[in-house]
Amino acid sequence: MIAGAGGVPRLERSKGHRTELIDVVTGKLGPVVLIFGLYVMMFGHMSPGGGFQGGVVVASGIVFLALGSRAGGRSRITEPGNLARIEALGFLFLVIASLVGSFTGAGYFGNPLARAGISPVVYIIALNAVIGLKVGAGISLMCVAMLGEAES
Repeated sequence: MIAGAGGVPRLERSKGHRTELIDVVTGKLGPVVLIFGLYVMMFGHMSPGGGFQGGVVVASGIVFLALGSRAGGRSRITEPGNLARIEALGFLFLVIASLVGSFTGAGYFGNPLARAGISPVVYIIALNAVIGLKVGAGISLMCVAMLGEAES
């Protein structure tokens, strides 16, 4: 509804009103941002980026998907329970990665695959992916939880 005082139009909306434009744009941008976040994670060893930066971009994509979902509708990727499980798994893999390097004599977060002749880049990419999933799930969980509170 448009109302105005003194001839200046003003758009009035009820609190929590979602427009069709927000639903469409965020729903379409979300998958693109997710793919770009995965790219930043996987190629962080060759260009600026890596696990943390890629995880933040992935979190942005998940927030877009949460914003683009219809009121009350959630997909599996924006479910807080699933995000919490992914974050916990990421933490577990980071702990395992740090300890395996220590127990194999490669040092803390050292590459235990080096003795098998596997390139260190493989280990770096794997660590970037785990860090990215941990960061992305954690930030997404916080944002989706805040979005859920704002809609209630």
